[in-house]
Amino acid sequence: MSIIENTLVGDRKLRNLVVASVWLLIVTSCGDGFESQLESLESGRDKWDSIGLQDYEIEYDIDCNCDKGGTGQKTLVCNGAIANGSHSVSSVYDLVDLAIADGDKSLVVSVDPELGFPTVVSFGSDFGMDASVSIRITNIRSVSDAGSCSSY
Repeated sequence: MSIIENTLVGDRKLRNLVVASVWLLIVTSCGDGFESQLESLESGRDKWDSIGLQDYEIEYDIDCNCDKGGTGQKTLVCNGAIANGSHSVSSVYDLVDLAIADGDKSLVVSVDPELGFPTVVSFGSDFGMDASVSIRITNIRSVSDAGSCSSY
């Protein structure tokens, strides 16, 4: 394994350890419904990570009282990084992690059982916002179906 691969693996392990620790703290103070949701999130993220899709297009809707709201939004992800747009599967999972760490008690997340990406995420005003925000992922497709990352 190269130095870069070791660093990436180490960063992922550290991130997973931090997230697991935060989830453990929250689970011990919340009811069974929240624990079930956390297990679903962890399972979903593991499925998504195991697929290893690095080049894809994501379509999503954002429901909010904000300038970033709207339907039919798209993001092109190339080599695992956002090439064009605002949200990737990883960035949505990162938002969920932040909401959990912030103690957003109104957080609701649904995960696609087959591919593991979050299909619906609703954040409440507990997450430092004036009103609730929902992100609904409506479609994900491989770049081979969606376009090319060659220019990115």
